[in-house]
Amino acid sequence: MAKQTLRLKYLTGIVLLLIFSVSLLDAWGLYTLRKYGFFARFHAVDTRTFDELGRSQPLTSYSDAIWFRQELAGAGLNHGSDEQQVVQVMKWIMNQVNKAGVSSPGSAREALQLARNGEGLSCGAMSQIFGEALNSLGFQTRQIQLVRSLLNNKDTHVTTEVLIGGKWVIFDPTFNVSYKKNGTLIGVQEIRKALLDGTASDIKPCFYGEVAYPARLEAYYLNWLPLYNNLFIYEQRNTELWSKLPPFRYLFGPRIYYLEENSKGLWYFELEEKVYFVFVVLLPVIACILFLVLILILFIYSIEIKG
Repeated sequence: MAKQTLRLKYLTGIVLLLIFSVSLLDAWGLYTLRKYGFFARFHAVDTRTFDELGRSQPLTSYSDAIWFRQELAGAGLNHGSDEQQVVQVMKWIMNQVNKAGVSSPGSAREALQLARNGEGLSCGAMSQIFGEALNSLGFQTRQIQLVRSLLNNKDTHVTTEVLIGGKWVIFDPTFNVSYKKNGTLIGVQEIRKALLDGTASDIKPCFYGEVAYPARLEAYYLNWLPLYNNLFIYEQRNTELWSKLPPFRYLFGPRIYYLEENSKGLWYFELEEKVYFVFVVLLPVIACILFLVLILILFIYSIEIKG
């Protein structure tokens, strides 16, 4: 009896050590993924599926959407053709922000209010405000992250596409431009295709005039075209608290979509997906199993003591 009790004590200690080790490793992995901006599941899609992303009808009844709609109505920006409204909203937003910066507000409304208080905003925040404002008017929009080189995830830009006449078209609220090829407004996939087939010289930026926000395409630190080498779309999918926690996050949490042809020869796309699975699903499940084993051991131990 004494030997069996001693074995149970040793086994309890080993399981506790394993639970602590697995939990510590998992916490480190989750922290690292979040720190380096990879705290989402990477998902490769074909060009057709990529084009379908973001086509769901935006919600226009919640408080921030109502606030934006009222702001735009007060500025007289809810009239005209779709293209005219989009351009007017873009210019209006860019005249609300007087400088570039690195603020990271939680919502588009907070970002705009920070800008009105003198804070500078980055391309991501400008795109967030622009998208939210257009959504409040019923436009379907999506943010696209552009990455010139996958070896340098800091060499990026965020732009906005708006669905007009069933087609995604770029309107960039950082540079106050859209792009035309042979006189027709185009989207990110068309620019990327032009890069690949050698017709990029046919693409011309369409500048909509001076605004308060200082960024200008001609003053950008590099040629804007190579930014369209790699295209990414971030999708939240579910905002419920449980969907943010492992292991549910893997199935129901945020995803980063990218064109599958981007991954040819780039093994770390698949590696990133596997790493995410390990830290979001595998290690948390192992920790839970070990915890159940510990409870079972303690239950047996309590029976031994009573016996």
